[in-house]
Amino acid sequence: AARWWGARRSALPVIADIHFQPKYVFAALDAGCAAVRVNPGNIKRFDDKVGDIARAAAQTGTPIRIGVNAGSLDQRLLRK
Repeated sequence: AARWWGARRSALPVIADIHFQPKYVFAALDAGCAAVRVNPGNIKRFDDKVGDIARAAAQTGTPIRIGVNAGSLDQRLLRK
């Protein structure tokens, strides 16, 4: 939504909460969101993208919060 509405024009900070598709992290960064929260538990192949996400966030100076909810954790991790 930030891309179409214009996060840069908002009087309030727009924080993106990304689930399922890592491409939306990059879209949020491009849209000028003030920060991005990512849930790696429900993003397929997140490990493959984390380096790219970190580099893109560093280039834009955008804070990234990696938030994990117990409901979306891999069952193998929960058993440990």
